[in-house]
Amino acid sequence: MKEATNDAKQGFSITGSFDRITVKEKLNKEDGSYTKKYLVSFIVRTDKDTEIFAVRTKTPELYGNLKVGQSYTLQIYPRVFNGQLYFFDAI
Repeated sequence: MKEATNDAKQGFSITGSFDRITVKEKLNKEDGSYTKKYLVSFIVRTDKDTEIFAVRTKTPELYGNLKVGQSYTLQIYPRVFNGQLYFFDAI
């Protein structure tokens, strides 16, 4: 008798079209240095709406092989800070 198995990971994921990788620099006022934040942008289309999700990542080189418009599913971790919703990749 076979047992029921489910190989899907639990959590949140988005499926969308890869758009681009952007870099934002933030100035540290204490020492004058800059901190880089990498964001991977995905375009998610539904029947009623089109949204752009910017997912923060520490490993942008993992997405370097994706082409613009390529469909991709990404597991994400949502976070809330000061009433804003942020997304981080699970990699």
